[in-house]
Amino acid sequence: MVSARIRRRAVALTALPLLVAGLATAPRADAAVGDNVNVTGNHAYTRVDGGTDPVIARCGSDNRPQNETSLAVDPLNGQQLAAGANDYCTTPVAGDAWEGLYTSSDGGHSWTLSLIPGYPGDTSPQGLSSPLHGLVGATGDPWDAFDRHGRLYAMGNAFNRAHPQNASVWVASYQRDATAPIGYQYRRTVIVASGTAGNGQFNDKVALTVDNQSARYDGTVYAAWSQFHGSGNNEIDVAVSHDHGATFSKPVKVSAGSGDNQFPDLAVAADGTAYLVWREFAGRNNKDDAIAYSTSGDGGATWAPARPLTTFVPYDKSDAPSTAAAAAAARAAGGPDYVDEEDAGGSARDCGDPPSACQSGYTFYRDDSQPRIAADANGVYVVYNELINPHDTNTTYAPGGVSQVHLWQRGTGSWNDRGLVDPAAGHQTFPTVAADGSSIFVGWVDSRVDPCFSQERPAGNCADGSAPVGGSLTSWATRLPDGGGSGQSGQVATAKWNPNWEQFSGRTVPFYGDYDTVASGGGSTYFDWTDNRDVAGYTGPNTEGNDVLGDPHVGGECSVYASTCFDLTRGLDQNEYVAQLG
Repeated sequence: MVSARIRRRAVALTALPLLVAGLATAPRADAAVGDNVNVTGNHAYTRVDGGTDPVIARCGSDNRPQNETSLAVDPLNGQQLAAGANDYCTTPVAGDAWEGLYTSSDGGHSWTLSLIPGYPGDTSPQGLSSPLHGLVGATGDPWDAFDRHGRLYAMGNAFNRAHPQNASVWVASYQRDATAPIGYQYRRTVIVASGTAGNGQFNDKVALTVDNQSARYDGTVYAAWSQFHGSGNNEIDVAVSHDHGATFSKPVKVSAGSGDNQFPDLAVAADGTAYLVWREFAGRNNKDDAIAYSTSGDGGATWAPARPLTTFVPYDKSDAPSTAAAAAAARAAGGPDYVDEEDAGGSARDCGDPPSACQSGYTFYRDDSQPRIAADANGVYVVYNELINPHDTNTTYAPGGVSQVHLWQRGTGSWNDRGLVDPAAGHQTFPTVAADGSSIFVGWVDSRVDPCFSQERPAGNCADGSAPVGGSLTSWATRLPDGGGSGQSGQVATAKWNPNWEQFSGRTVPFYGDYDTVASGGGSTYFDWTDNRDVAGYTGPNTEGNDVLGDPHVGGECSVYASTCFDLTRGLDQNEYVAQLG
């Protein structure tokens, strides 16, 4: 259960209504600035060379999920955007998910959808030459970044799900070219680090940034990730490139002295100092859950010893599986959409229908507290979500309390605790931050619209375990001045949705990814998030309200996952959405 220890009294920031450019009460077809634009909704896909193959053709008519959304804005042109997601459109033909890359040249009004080259079935010259081709069956954990010279970088992990091996992290490089089929010429993909998950080593949870602030290290590419060792003694590694992604340095472990580390993120300050932040989990060498960081002032050649920014009480969902046999059955089911996970103590991190049911009877997606970082000419900014009012509950579900987003800022001196960003009734998770030289933008997903909200339950669960009608989650953002003081806060999404649709692991559990992204560049800021508003749910008898249309568990007709059935029912139609904030 959750410890009742609290680091300190949370300091609240006064929040005022956020001025979201052009925010309407519903999405508009002409996609005016500020509208909620569906990035991935039922559009044709373009292969990097302009050709086609069965995977690309199938993706163009597919309505399968996209989640774990990444976004980058060209620092010199705020109309040039690049987004990424775990894209499941590839599963019917290629057999598993692959990282999508989506580009826009008009400020997110319209998008060209593509895939990172090298997916199974990719017959393009670029795909056949990629080191990912034939190495793995799946890629994901997308992260995107621009430099100041028209170069675009995409990072992710790569693995084989059924027999985990080649658990690698990689960076793909592109050059802006308006004549190219996707608006960028693909240059290369480089394996930054390799591992073999079957031997207990798995590289995951990546982060990527480029120095767009300093002159001395201009264009330096920083890549970080978590290296899992199978025993919970996970480390944070980082590598750098000084030749535009052609080569990367040997990985450096920056989390020495800390025992269990995940969720890295990177930013570069105006003086060229690189900041790497991550989550330390309690246990092993860590006395408390903490946000830790390291810095490099020499272009990534050396890194300072890890130090804590702050300890905190995390909001990490968990429950007890219905039975040990059921948990084993869920693991054995596997498949290209398998997402069930257990923590070190055997507790379930997501719950749904049998065999993925939990003792509380609740349905919820995986969700752990994590930090994000950004920097501009005025400072460095870190956000994370923490548990407020932690307490034990009377069920197997934990934690009791409410998750809220916290902000720290560093200027020319020490770190300054700016407190809770927008204290409110409702859980705030998946925090993300960007800065544009005058304002700090913080985004998150928010359950204050949940009519069944309780500090004793996960979002989207009424007391009897049913889903509230009409949805329970939406996206929010706050705009704060760099120099301190109150900000402007408000709802960004023009709809609310059910985050707990059971779309994964054989239609038994929800999955929402691990993060969303706010990004600034070229005088513009955008929020990019995973959105379930387009999912069609089953409304017949014998359901708690989280079964999708076509689910065979409730009599639906979609018995073959790889068929076109779910494309027609739209039961898996999870999408990536974007809106301009400023």
